[in-house]
Order: sequence, then C-alpha cells, then structure tokens
Amino acid sequence: MIRLAVFCDGTWNGLQMQNLTNVARLARSVVRDPPGQNGKAGVPQVVYYDEGVGTATGVSRTSDRLEAILGGAFGAGLDRKIEQAYRFIVLNYKEPDDEIFIFGFSRGAYTARSLCGLIRKCGILRPEHLQRVPEAMALYRNRKIHPAGPECQEFRDRYSRREVVGSEDLLRKVGETTVTRRAADAAEGEECLLTDEVRRRRAVRIRYLGLWDTVGSLGVPDRFRLLSVFNKRFRFHDTEASKLIESLRHAIAADEDRRTFSAAPFSNIRDLNITATEELNAGIKARNARAAKAGRDVAPLAQVVDRRAPGYIPYAERRYQQKWFPGDHGAVGGGNFELGLSSAALLWVAEGAQAAGLVFDDRPDGELAQAGDLTNPLVDWRIGRQPGTLRPAWMTDLLGMIGGYRSRALTIGRDEVHPGARLRWTRMAHYRPKVFSPFTGETRLGPHRYVELVTGPPFRLLFLLVLAGGALLLVWLLGVIAHELLRLLPFGIGAPAADVLAGVGAWVRGLFGG
Repeated sequence: MIRLAVFCDGTWNGLQMQNLTNVARLARSVVRDPPGQNGKAGVPQVVYYDEGVGTATGVSRTSDRLEAILGGAFGAGLDRKIEQAYRFIVLNYKEPDDEIFIFGFSRGAYTARSLCGLIRKCGILRPEHLQRVPEAMALYRNRKIHPAGPECQEFRDRYSRREVVGSEDLLRKVGETTVTRRAADAAEGEECLLTDEVRRRRAVRIRYLGLWDTVGSLGVPDRFRLLSVFNKRFRFHDTEASKLIESLRHAIAADEDRRTFSAAPFSNIRDLNITATEELNAGIKARNARAAKAGRDVAPLAQVVDRRAPGYIPYAERRYQQKWFPGDHGAVGGGNFELGLSSAALLWVAEGAQAAGLVFDDRPDGELAQAGDLTNPLVDWRIGRQPGTLRPAWMTDLLGMIGGYRSRALTIGRDEVHPGARLRWTRMAHYRPKVFSPFTGETRLGPHRYVELVTGPPFRLLFLLVLAGGALLLVWLLGVIAHELLRLLPFGIGAPAADVLAGVGAWVRGLFGG
C-alpha cells in the first residue's frame, strides 16, 4: 500500500517564487517515509507537485514569455496539466488499497477537481495503456457522455484497472450478476453509494481533496462575450463533488471581487454529508443490534440535520467541508508577502488531510508549525510590491479594471464561515463583505470599487480599442507576408489572391490613416 499525493499549483505559481503558495508549502511538508506503529515501517507517501499554468518552461526567454501570456490569460496547457497528474497516478497506483490525496489552488484547484472527474469517468488506466491518456481526456471532455454510460464502461473494461468507480462497476466487477442494473439503480441511485465494505474491497480510494479558492473557468471576464467562449471548453461539467471522493475541504476567499476570479463552490456538500451519515449508520445499526441482544444501551443514529436531536455531527467533524475565509484570492491560496491569512487556510486544509491519513512533518521548525505561529485573521491583504507595504485602499488592479468587479454573493450557512472571518467582522466595523451580509446585516464596498465605477468604463473601452487595433495590425502583417509569398508562385497563379490581400492591406492602412 502507498499514498499518492498530487499537488497542483495556481496560475504563474511555482517553486521559484519568493513566497510560496499553500500548495507548495503543503507539498514540502509531506513525510516521504513516515514511521509506523511498534517500530514498523509506515505507509510510503509519494508526492507529485506541478507548477501552475503560465510558469517558465526554461526552454528560452521567448517561450517563457509566451507561456506566461497564453497560460496566464487563457489557461493554455490546462489539459496538459490534468493529463500529467493522471499519468503520475497511472504509473504509481499499484493496488486497491492505495490511497489518493489531491490538492490544488486557483486553476490548480480546477485541475484537481477535473482529475477527480477524469478518474470517475475513465477509472485508472493500466500502465500498458498509458498512451491512451489523450483518449481518456477526450472522453472526459465530452459532456454528452455520462460516467455510467456505455462508452465509459466499455473504455474502463478495455483499458482501466478493475477497481470500482461507480454503481455500474459494482454489478460487473463484484460479481453480483443476479442483480439487475435497474434494481441496483433503484437501491443505490444514479451514483454509487460506496460503503466502507466496498471501499475496502474494490473501490478507487480518493481519500481526500483539498482546495484553495477554485477558479471555475479560464478566467476570461464574462462581460467580453466574444472572448468568454474560451471559458466554455474548460468549464466544469457541474459544480458537484463526486461520491468517489471520501472527504474534502475547500477554502474560499470571501473578499475576492474581480470578475476574472469568479467563485466555484461545491453545491452538494450537504448531500455528501447526509450520504456519509447513511454509511456511518449502517455500522451503528449493526452494533446496536448486537448491543440490544446483550441488553446494553444502543447509540443514537448519526445525522446532520437537527442540531438539537441526538447523534448530531457538528460541521467541524464532517467529512465534507467548505468554508469562507477573509481575504482575496491570493490571501487564501498564498503566494504574497503577508502570510497571516493564508496560513489559516493552509492549516485548515492540512488538518483535513491529516484526519484522512496523510502524514506531515510535525517538527517545531516545520512548515505547518511556522504557519501556526504566523496565523492572523486581522491583517490587511492588499499587499504592496515590497514587504511591509500596503496598496492604497482606493487602488484598483489591471485585472479588475479590465474585467470589472463583482462581489461574491452566494447563500451560505453560518457553519461555512471560518472563525477568522467572524473575528474580523467583530473587531473591524468596516469589514462587511457581501457574502457575510446575512450575518452582519450590511454590506460595505471597498474604496477601489467606487474608483472603478468612474474610471472602469472608459478604461475598458480604451482596452478594447487597443485590442482591436492590435488584431487589425496582425491581420495586415500576415496579409503582407502572404502577399509576397503568393507573388513567388510560378506562372502567376497566385496573383489574383495576392491582389485581394493587397486590397485588404490597403483597407487596414486606411483605418490607421496610412
């Protein structure tokens, strides 16, 4: 048995940064060969860390700049990131007892969630079929094909390991051939109710998913309808977490208000916890039956609905959790000079992973111990370019000016508010983000929002004009090159097309007064 830990960093984030993100900090904290009990060797832990899209490739300065622009602005390379992480799992996964832990921040969180979806749809390929990873990716990207559909089942049967990823696999692979698929669906629903017994026997074990502020698409502002088509290919199939994931924690930034960083919370956390209590209650009922026969007291059944009823499981003890933290995108996921806010989110996600079985370095000088000392929910996240400096409260940023601002306004429960956020709004009268308005009674926008209301529209108009001008200049340049190449063709066969291009070029020059 081994534990595979996959860490996917965010856009432009890597190990060369002066201040690492929570993904990199946590990856460094994993103990590779943890000690076991009674002096025995523990379970080996294999770590895979991948820098985010838009980071330098090291091939050349030009390629690095291109990667930064295309990867950062349009998410180029996202599919490649998902495939690379999937290959790591395919090559290192050995047996059904192996445990998978997946982490991600920003677009890396998108990668992590997509990786879970890819496993649910295609299973884990057998190593001899490693070359079929692109086929698996194409199958995953096809939204018309359901994971339980015949196409996915056939793909898994031919190329993937035999571990269960859904109820349709239980029938085929556990050997319950006398039970019809209709009967199983009626009993278990569309998705598989993966009981503890089945997990121990045959199921792929995604033990834990830990995320910091998922970006739900490529981040192209939705107000630019033409450019936002880039989002469609890479959007999530849905906002629900698969039941294949045994536990998860998702830290979300309450104060991120740039449209280019729209929130992508899970929508089925409550349902997952209810399903988890059903699995837990199966064991409680069995123990209660034995206790009743022996004349002993029986335990109340677990539930997550009524706080006042017996057996209620507090939110902090549930397998699936999603909490809103104070700060913007970078303050929750890390990577800037101020570590007070990001350290709290780091520790919260790490605690969930520890509860699921992943072993971290617990030395006093280790990353997590230092994070505990640095945690401070009251610090400002509007950090300047130099350590110890702050941006003026009214200052906007380029992404905010291009895409605009919009407060994250989702309906959340009180349990989903991190204690650090409660402390902040208690101590700071001006701290009133919109997402917490049901609890604070008001919303207060930052000064930068009022600045953007005045300067944003003309700035975006200028930006679009520059963008259009650049596109026309590119068309003109390509036309000039094509014109000269066509003139080189023998017998003048390219002359008509060259004349057309010359006319287009003259029209473009005319637009610029040439």
